[in-house]
Amino acid sequence: MTLTARQIVFVNPGDAQLVAHELDATDLGPHDIVIETIASLVSPGTEGASFQGLLMPSGKERTYPDSPGYANVARVIAAGEESGFAVGDRVFSMSPHVSHARLDTTTSLAVRVPDALAPEVAVFARLAMVSMSTLRTSTARLGDKAAVVGLGLVGNLAAQLAQIGGMETLAIDVIPWRVELAQTCGIANTLLSPTDDQLHRDYQLVIEATGTAAGAMTGIQLVQRHGELSLVGSQWGKGTHTTDTLRLLGTIFEEYVHIRSGWEWQIPTLDTRFGPNSIAHNARAILHWLATDRLVVAPLLSHRLSPAQPNEAYGRVVAEKDSTLGVVFDWTQLAGEA
Repeated sequence: MTLTARQIVFVNPGDAQLVAHELDATDLGPHDIVIETIASLVSPGTEGASFQGLLMPSGKERTYPDSPGYANVARVIAAGEESGFAVGDRVFSMSPHVSHARLDTTTSLAVRVPDALAPEVAVFARLAMVSMSTLRTSTARLGDKAAVVGLGLVGNLAAQLAQIGGMETLAIDVIPWRVELAQTCGIANTLLSPTDDQLHRDYQLVIEATGTAAGAMTGIQLVQRHGELSLVGSQWGKGTHTTDTLRLLGTIFEEYVHIRSGWEWQIPTLDTRFGPNSIAHNARAILHWLATDRLVVAPLLSHRLSPAQPNEAYGRVVAEKDSTLGVVFDWTQLAGEA
């Protein structure tokens, strides 16, 4: 069969459109599935940066058109015999904001969604996965202290995961609303716009989730001797801040601090027999915690919009940081729209 799929595309910076294309769903291989999207979640940092035309982390210019999105919950509408899925199953994948997609399950992430888990909740697993790679590879363990700087989606979920992992966790932000949301989500220890005398070198692991030089400098004030600062946030072309390099480098040197990349792709996407870590493993664990209410995301869902309103969605993400956090595209709304 051939399907008409509709996909959100950044045609140019500041211009998001819902574009139709033909999807070949014929001659499925044994490991292939075809999915129909129910819900997809906007990644405020990554997609907001692309919508604005900000530089890549490497400093390279972006190219357009760009197809955003990597948090997708869908229903399987066709499945190969060895895919591990059947028609009607719900699947979590890293497909973009698209109504229909075809996946090879031997090369693409595809994880079954627990039966009781709502799609608009399950999609949040994707942004919890961002920091999960750090938590799985960190030297910090059960009983250690962790701190998270920045309480956007990634930071909020990182702090919750650290608590699930048995770490006494501090969460910090400069936006009151985000601190209040963190408390609502069960993060017990929070600080709003802390002063220097409130920051102490007590933490084995510090996750920097703002992607700013200021956030990194806050983080360096929290890391204990031999501790670890993981840079989970990206500056996305906004690296114009001045930094006290003497203080930064001096602390690294004198306190034996380890500063590392927190980019999630440091581990394999799919399971391998060569090690315990994979993004697929992380996804399964996070979906389980969502289904059992150990990971709380309902307060983070600030807007549910039709995919036919992409510019409204991204405009809110970019301009309304004090009131917008989790933006979910509800693809079921397209059925009643021209």
